[in-house]
Amino acid sequence: MRQFYRAFPATMISETPSRKFISFDLRDLARAFPLPWSDYVLLIRRSRSPEALAFYHTEALRGG
Repeated sequence: MRQFYRAFPATMISETPSRKFISFDLRDLARAFPLPWSDYVLLIRRSRSPEALAFYHTEALRGG
């Protein structure tokens, strides 16, 4: 979780859904982080720089 927090801007990460339940929309979360959690874990672990993370994130989205 710490690596995820450090890898992505704080503006993309918000409170837990349960705290924001009244105004929370899962579509907002899906737009911000469209890949499954396990994909983010792999991307963060294997990327050696922010540029590499951005590249492989883009490629994962493009490749489906």
